[in-house]
Amino acid sequence: MRLSSARSLFAGVFAGTVALVSGWASAANTAIPFQLNWMAGGANAGFAAALATFGVATAAHAQRTGAQNARWDAHVTSLIAAYFTAWPSAAVSAGRHEYDGRLPDFSPAGLAAFDTLFTNWRSRSAAFDSTALDADRRFEREYVLSMLDRQLWSLKSVGAPHRSPAFYAGALDPNVYLTRPYAPLRQRMQARIPPTSCTSTGWPPPG
Repeated sequence: MRLSSARSLFAGVFAGTVALVSGWASAANTAIPFQLNWMAGGANAGFAAALATFGVATAAHAQRTGAQNARWDAHVTSLIAAYFTAWPSAAVSAGRHEYDGRLPDFSPAGLAAFDTLFTNWRSRSAAFDSTALDADRRFEREYVLSMLDRQLWSLKSVGAPHRSPAFYAGALDPNVYLTRPYAPLRQRMQARIPPTSCTSTGWPPPG
């Protein structure tokens, strides 16, 4: 995941910026004119035409790859936004301090919403056509799927919200407010909500 924001997730999370296919296409397009110039005397006009056709096909493939990359980037951006809204303490850890002082909803309804969120985004990410993505984004897609599978495994198979206090530790840890000098200490401390206010029912949640 180009998660620095996931593109820190899940970020700072998610950063595939190298367009391998586009780079390959660019290299091809610079090589073809050299070949055509070398063949200008008629040594192999047929091969020159084939190379020219290859250049057109390469450009078309690069254009399709660029469009699909943009769609995937938008998909990841939306996923990160949804995740940070549901789990704002992760956003704070990723440097998004507009989420300071907010905690996830650890009520039974909130836990069910996490399940729905991860399930839906897992389905959408798995269904995304990766054939035209560049190598970095194909890797990022596999990373996203792995992260979502891990979240669902923790919620469903392990039952972590009902079995392990560690499930809540990251959200309640004040370390990010204490050790990151993004604002004066007093301001950082004022932004932090006391752990006792995270749920109305205490730990563990009923279920």
